[in-house]
Formats: sequence, C-alpha cells, structure tokens
Amino acid sequence: MSWCYLVSRGHNGAVWSCDVSGDSARLITGSADQIGKLWSVQTGHQLYSFNFDSPARSVDFSVGDKLAVITERPLNAVAMSPLLDHVVIGGGQEDA
Repeated sequence: MSWCYLVSRGHNGAVWSCDVSGDSARLITGSADQIGKLWSVQTGHQLYSFNFDSPARSVDFSVGDKLAVITERPLNAVAMSPLLDHVVIGGGQEDA
C-alpha cells in the first residue's frame, strides 16, 4: 500500500504539505481538514493528530527533528537554536 493512499485516507481534505524527518522515521502532513498528522514511515500508522481552527497549510521538521512546525501560512524553512529555546521560521507571506 502506498504512502499517498494512506495519507489521503487519513485526512478528510486536500493534503497541502508534508515533510519527512531527517532520519526518515516520521512523516508529518498538513491538510485542509484543519488537522496536522504525524505518521510512522515504517509502519504507516498515525502516531499523533494535531487539531487546529484553520487549515494546516504548511508543515516542516526543524533541522535535527526536535521540533515540527505546523502553520496556516506557507512556510519555507524552520531552524531551532542549539539550546532549543528559540525557533526561527521563514515564509508566511500573505497570499497575493
């Protein structure tokens, strides 16, 4: 069974964004159904579901995979400080 099939069956709206962790163990998806989901790549099982008040348009694992960001705006990059006390994101431009 393909990942595309599992992810599409796991959401009730269009999947707008996904990212694979650096170790290829996890997949995170964001969807028009206002839900972000964390998946196990090995088993295909959903590990966690994040509910929001608006569509989850962008998802991204930070470098080192210690943080995942889910946002309603387009996202280009995520970085975490070495002490894990600051997050820097790039993107989120207004729609034209």
